[in-house]
Order: sequence, then structure tokens, then C-alpha cells
Amino acid sequence: MKKNLFIVSLFFSFTLWAGPPKIVQITITNGTHVPETEIRELLVLHEGDPFDPDQWEQSLSYLKKWGRFEEVRSDQSMTSHGLKLHLTLKEGYLVSAINLSGTYPFLSKRIRRLISIHAGDLYDPAAVTDQVKKIVDFYDRQGFEGTEVESKKHFNNQKGTVNLEYKIDKGRRYRIGTVTVAGATVFPQGWFLSKINPLLAYKPSRLKESLEKIHKGYQKAGYLRGRVRLVGLEKDQDRRQVNIVLEATEGDHVTLEIRGNRMISLRSLKKVMPIFTEGVYSSFDVEESGRVILKLYASRGFHQATVHSEKKEKGEREIHISFEIHEGVQTEVKKVILEGTQEISDST
Repeated sequence: MKKNLFIVSLFFSFTLWAGPPKIVQITITNGTHVPETEIRELLVLHEGDPFDPDQWEQSLSYLKKWGRFEEVRSDQSMTSHGLKLHLTLKEGYLVSAINLSGTYPFLSKRIRRLISIHAGDLYDPAAVTDQVKKIVDFYDRQGFEGTEVESKKHFNNQKGTVNLEYKIDKGRRYRIGTVTVAGATVFPQGWFLSKINPLLAYKPSRLKESLEKIHKGYQKAGYLRGRVRLVGLEKDQDRRQVNIVLEATEGDHVTLEIRGNRMISLRSLKKVMPIFTEGVYSSFDVEESGRVILKLYASRGFHQATVHSEKKEKGEREIHISFEIHEGVQTEVKKVILEGTQEISDST
């Protein structure tokens, strides 16, 4: 044991005195279809070079990122003549094609966009399995509950490739049965039904879009906090129907008045005002909306613009908010003068 420690200590002392060891040999165990000449071209270090650990790690990194090898392993051994390096490469299968079946009513092109594996990628069993969940989740969002996806792999050992196949057996859709809305006083029941449209098949993504339409409808009517949320979803397996229960929250009716905006449209102002973007209208929120309006005007060159805001309660659940805008003069850049330019032209 002491003798071995003495030899190791002597070797490191010699290395520190003589510099990095010289690479005398690089051997490659290449169980792949890749020519050894192409592999050596990726290496930063070659036989005869002084060994640099960072450059050797960079060489291994290049091989791993090439996407041709499933395993890249490196071994080193020191001899009296110098350092010997050995690479062991294990080739991975390349994905040659991805076939889909049973995608109806969707085009295979749309389903293919969900898949993060592409032809030419290195085969990864875990990644292949992950695609199954992505496809199932997509069909679930479209209302096809109980969708099953079978993945198959067809290997070609001679070419080192694999064909992937996904067979989709989609579940059955539900129809919309009854729609119950609690707490609604502004709009009649039929208005909510028109937004949900029970004639169409049920799917979670469409229901989410319908709830957003209801929210925008409340805002357009002046109920800035008006919204509806899903509180119940009962599924009837025998009839393949879903019964929906909604709860509406309407809040106060807000009348908004904006005067003096000649150069910026009302629509552009609503896009940035917290009163509309967040549905809030406390005194602080009204002042914040005024500051946002000034910021928008400043970005358009109206640096002298002013905004006066006022909030009044007209009665129970009735609020009036007004904004008086004085735009001022718009400042425009008419000319840019560059001085001291010699090597580079003004136009450049």
C-alpha cells in the first residue's frame, strides 16, 4: 500500500515538474455505423497533443450532442511513454419515421404538432412513452374521454433506425344536457345558453371559451366584475351527457365616460386600463388607470398630457367613473443630426 502511494505521489510530482502528459494513443471501440474518421474529426485533442482535461471534456460533449450515440464513455491509462485514451461508443437508434392512425376527426398533421420527437432524433424510450400522454390529454381536452393510445416500435438493426407508430382509439364524446345558472339577474337564462351552445358536443376547452365570452359580455354591459364560474359538472354515462351548473357574480354596474381622447381611440385605452384588464374600480384603481393613460400618451409623444379622473356612486350598485383628458401638443422627431462620423455614413 505504501509502495503504491509512493508511486502515485512520484507521478504527480513529475507531472507538476514536466507539465501535462503527452497523448500517445487514442483508441475507439466503435460499435456503430459511424466511420471512425468522422468521430476523430470531432475530437479537439489528438495523438501527440499535451493532455488538457477541459478540451477532452469538450470532445466528449461534442460526441454526446451529435445525437448518434446512446452512450459515450472515456477511460484513461498512464504508461511510461505517455497517456493513453480510450473511447467506448454505443450507437443509439435513429427515428426514421413516425406513423399515426385513428386521428379522425383531426388531421394527422395537427396531432403530429403535439409530438416533440421528429425523424432524425435519437431514439429515447422515455420520450416515446411521453408522447402517448400528450396525445391522450389532447383528445380529453377535445371531449373524447377514455382515449387510448398504443405505441409500437419497429427496429431495423442493419440501418440502426426505428419506426414509431401511434395507434389512437379515441373515446366517446358527451353532449351538453341541462345548464343551470345561479345568481344571474342581468341576463336571462337563454343568453347563457347561447354562449355555451348546447347543440355542439361538450369539450372542456370549448366550455372554457364560453365562460370567457360570458365574462366579456358582462364587461360590455358595464358589469366590470361580472363573471361566471363552473361549480358543478355531472356526467351521465348512459346518456353520454354532461349537466352543467354555473354560478354568476355580477357586482356593481359601472358607467364609464372618457372625454378629450382625439388622438388615441377608446378601444386602445381600454386595452391598458386596469379597470378593464383586471375588472377593478376602487379609488386607487381609478387613479392607476389615469396614470396608465398618461404613460400611453407619453409613448405617443404627448409629454404634456394631463388626466383628471372622478368616481361617483349614483345609487345602490350604480357607479359613474369619468376621465377628462387634455392631450396637449404631440412632439415628433423631425431630423437627426450626426456629428463626427467619418468612417461610417450617416445613412448607415
